[in-house]
Amino acid sequence: MFEIDLDYITFKEKINSKNLLWQYVEDVKKYDIFAFENFIKYNTTVWKDLTNTIGFDNEQEILNKIDFETNYKTQANQKLIADVNEEPISRPTSISGIDELGLKQHIRTDSSGFIIPTNRGIVSTSNSTATPLDSGATYVGTSEEVKDFATITVFLYSDQPSALNGLVIEWSSDEINWDANDTFSYDPSNEANRLFSFGSVSKYFRIRYTNGTETQTEFRLQTILHPFQIKSSSHRIGDTLSLEADAELVKSILSAQNDEDRFANIGSVTLFNSHRLKTSVSDIRLEFAIRNKLYIISADQNLAVGNSENNVFLIRNPIGNTKKMYISDSIFDVVTKDRLCIWRIYKNPTVTNVGTSVVISSSRVGGSPPASTMEIYSDPITSNFGTRIRSFSTGTNSNSTDVNFGLGFILEPGNDLLVVGIPNGNNVIVSLSLQWVED
Repeated sequence: MFEIDLDYITFKEKINSKNLLWQYVEDVKKYDIFAFENFIKYNTTVWKDLTNTIGFDNEQEILNKIDFETNYKTQANQKLIADVNEEPISRPTSISGIDELGLKQHIRTDSSGFIIPTNRGIVSTSNSTATPLDSGATYVGTSEEVKDFATITVFLYSDQPSALNGLVIEWSSDEINWDANDTFSYDPSNEANRLFSFGSVSKYFRIRYTNGTETQTEFRLQTILHPFQIKSSSHRIGDTLSLEADAELVKSILSAQNDEDRFANIGSVTLFNSHRLKTSVSDIRLEFAIRNKLYIISADQNLAVGNSENNVFLIRNPIGNTKKMYISDSIFDVVTKDRLCIWRIYKNPTVTNVGTSVVISSSRVGGSPPASTMEIYSDPITSNFGTRIRSFSTGTNSNSTDVNFGLGFILEPGNDLLVVGIPNGNNVIVSLSLQWVED
């Protein structure tokens, strides 16, 4: 609250000119008089007892007291705020502002007392026309300053097509150089009524329209300048959109909540100079392949002893490695006809001999991809299989089983996997293909 102290005469003139309500409190010596205007409080004092007062004009103070008690006291101390069940206290107030020409303009209200907004759209007569054009003729609007308008809308109708890119919205910073434009082609057979909307991107604007090869009999072009943002042109969901339809470029970022209750952006993968949203494991695997992080093996093995566990492969992520192994796809195949094989996968067996190293290849052929940091061996020797975590069977007649782990089978550094096969006969040839990501 901001307070202003005034002498009685000045107080009376100001309060009456503003039509404010007089308020007061009194004691045996004086009246403390005040009035409110929004967040401003005006104060003055009228003395009742001038005994022992120093520095006052006693005659004027007596006149002030008589004036207040005679003309204002009995009407003072009215309610500033109405009770709930009472009609609001109404005091007329005039609000005005200065327009661009420096003239005072009053704010208007409707019959219900609501303010009528003055920021209404304006039809641009400088860039609107209804005069049909001859074959190949051009209409050029007049340069118009639009820096104080938020949106420009254009309505177009013609019974004949425009020339190629015949509708041109031109923009200029100085009315001399028209450096930027938006162009559209109009064809009434595709969409009879055309609506366009633009933000004001430069100080000046104008419309240029060039007719096609046929003379128009009907042509209506209307431009409206809006001082506020409006909805862009609308289309029904079932409408067939034209490449010339008005559209807004919208760029969005998609994010999703992860296992740590944090939100991470959903990325894309680039393939053949185009971008795809990563929506599946195959998309992610493709991205890793592009980054030279996808590896594969494919090897055959003879299981010599039937109906017994034969160690086939040892898969190792060495101690001290900085990368994890994310197993994606594996194919277990029985090559020998009319034979079956039960497969078992164990974790962290006790290894006495790792066996023979298996060649690991990158999924990229050429381009010098980095070597794998994992180790895979055939015919390992173990004294203990470890903990069994998976089992399945394949056969007969070269039937195979495709086990898709979806990058969800993770081998941390310092851990091993042992693949064991149990054939239903001696000397059964099996094949294993394995694919994984290192990251």
